[in-house]
Amino acid sequence: MPHPLEQLREEALREIRSATDEQALETTRVKYLGRNGSVSAWGEQMKALPKKEKPVVGKLLNEVRNAVTAAIETRNAEFRLQKESGALARIDISLPGTPHEIGSLHPLHQMQERAIQIFRRMGFAVAEGPDIETQ
Repeated sequence: MPHPLEQLREEALREIRSATDEQALETTRVKYLGRNGSVSAWGEQMKALPKKEKPVVGKLLNEVRNAVTAAIETRNAEFRLQKESGALARIDISLPGTPHEIGSLHPLHQMQERAIQIFRRMGFAVAEGPDIETQ
């Protein structure tokens, strides 16, 4: 008869493989590795075990925790890869590149525009016309 931790590992790995999306995978992670998870509960039960069983169960518990964590990371990487490949499949590489803005305004012109914005907020208006008027 296999140890309950080995059964727990097989059950967890089966649920991880059957997860259909990232949300289901996160739910499975919390179920097994969360604060109140099954693997964490076994860690709490270690206190009540006899001294002779602690090294064996502790080693098995670490193996289960590592196996479940590795399986979750692998499955999460698979989901990310599927998402990235789906995004790349929608890109049409035969289209021309998007145009980029070339150049920018002169720094003095930018400062002038900023000063005009500030004065407009204060209630002033910009008057257009000749700088000097003759009679």
